[in-house]
Amino acid sequence: MRPFHQTRGVRCGRQHERGAALMLAMIAILMAGLSLAIDALLVYGKRIRADRQAAGILVAAKKSLIAYAVMQGGADKRLPCPFAGSVNDYGQSAPAPPTCGADDQAEIGLLPWTTLQRPPLWDSENGPVWYALSGHFKPGTTAALPVVCGAQTNGLTLDGTVDYVAVLFAPGKPLPGQTRNPTATPAVQNAYLDEENGTATTDFVAKKRSNSFNDRVLGVTCDEIR
Repeated sequence: MRPFHQTRGVRCGRQHERGAALMLAMIAILMAGLSLAIDALLVYGKRIRADRQAAGILVAAKKSLIAYAVMQGGADKRLPCPFAGSVNDYGQSAPAPPTCGADDQAEIGLLPWTTLQRPPLWDSENGPVWYALSGHFKPGTTAALPVVCGAQTNGLTLDGTVDYVAVLFAPGKPLPGQTRNPTATPAVQNAYLDEENGTATTDFVAKKRSNSFNDRVLGVTCDEIR
């Protein structure tokens, strides 16, 4: 039988070992939590930078469209048709787009940067800027422009608000289920734009980021080009 002081020493040693193991486990948990927090901050920072870049390119695209309308002068202002070629063609040497679609019918495609006489615009995920145009403001259409902007009957809507002549989109990175083929002609709308925006021609939405939506969206109203 061990003397009392030896037994007590063994017990203290075991308690010390258990305490050290518990401390190491707690440190490991804290380090794992810190690593997750750092990863989350990095993802959040990347998202903020992407949103800022998207906002910048959409503002640049909007200014180009407004300048194009202003240069026409008079009240009968039109905006250029969307580019209907492939993403590869858009990035290399996009030709001037042809007259687009039937009178008074909205169109959607890529921003026609050659017509606007500016370099092409890409978001941080190398997605081209998309551009929807009201049928009432297409070049060559016979539809009469409304005297009062609020009177247009075939304009675009954004989040249910009417009277948009154009809507611009920065598509962001592909989401699950989106496969982007840069040679597809025309570029496939729902491979770049999300939820309602992927299929709509006149009614679009701007939402918070989610697992199924990361479009950044900016509209151009009738009043802004008149």
